[in-house]
Amino acid sequence: MAPPDPTAADKAVLVDVVERHLLPRFAVGATWSAVWGLYRPPVYHRALVAYVTAALGLALVIAFFSAILMPFMESVSITFTLLAIGVCYLLIGFGTLIHGRAWAMPLFLRIPAAGAVGLIVLVAFHPDWWENVTWGWGLISALVVLGGVSFGYLLIEARNHNTGMISDRGWTPFVLAVRALSVTITGLVHSLFVAVVGMITLTTVFGEKNHQLREVWAGTSDLSVSPSAILAAATFWCLAAGVFSQILWDDQPITAPLSHRRWRDER
Repeated sequence: MAPPDPTAADKAVLVDVVERHLLPRFAVGATWSAVWGLYRPPVYHRALVAYVTAALGLALVIAFFSAILMPFMESVSITFTLLAIGVCYLLIGFGTLIHGRAWAMPLFLRIPAAGAVGLIVLVAFHPDWWENVTWGWGLISALVVLGGVSFGYLLIEARNHNTGMISDRGWTPFVLAVRALSVTITGLVHSLFVAVVGMITLTTVFGEKNHQLREVWAGTSDLSVSPSAILAAATFWCLAAGVFSQILWDDQPITAPLSHRRWRDER
C-alpha cells in the first residue's frame, strides 16, 4: 500500500525537524531523504524534476570548467561556464519560489551568500595577487591550507553539534568526517560558482587593472598567468571566507536556510 499524501501538519513537522535537527548536525543524507520523501511522486513530481534539472545544470558547469584547464579552450569555456552557472541558479531560484523553502534546504544556499563576502575582499585586493598566480607548489600549498582549515572548522562544528546524537560503536569519527566533508564539497561547488561569476564579471569592472584582467579571460594577455589558477585560488578563498564568517551569524550553522530565525520565531 502506498503511504498517504502528507498533510500540512506533516510538512510543518518535517520542515522543523530538517531545519532544527538534521541541518545543524550536517546530516546531509538524512536531509535529502526527508525532503525527497516530502516531494515524492506522483503528486510532487515537478519538484523532483526541478532537482534533476538543477543537477544537469551543475554537470554542465563542471564540464565547461574542466575544459578551462585546456589552454585552447579557455575563452570559449569561460563563456559557456558563466551561462551554465546562471541557468543553474535560475533553476534553483524558481524551484525555491515554486516549491517552497523546504525544497532549497538541502542545497545550503547560505554558503554562496557567505562566500560572496570573500569575493568582496578579492575585488578590493591589489591586483598583484592574480597577476602572479600560476600553478605550482606555492598555489597548491595555499589551496591545501584554505581547504584544510575549512574542513577542520566544519569537522569541529559537526562534532560539537552531534554530541550524544550518534550511537558510539567506533564509527562516530568516520560518520562525522563524512558529514563535514559533504558540507565542504557542497560549499566548494558554490564557492566555484561565486568565484567564476565574481572574477569574470565583477572584478573586470570594479577591480584595479580591470582591462588587464579582461585580457586574461579573453586569452589575449601578455601576462604569464593561468586563468584556471586564478579561479582555483578565488574558489578556495571564498570557501574559507564563507565558512569562517559563520561565527558572525546569530547562533545559526552554516547549513541553515536563508531565513531570519528570530523573525520566524516571533511572528
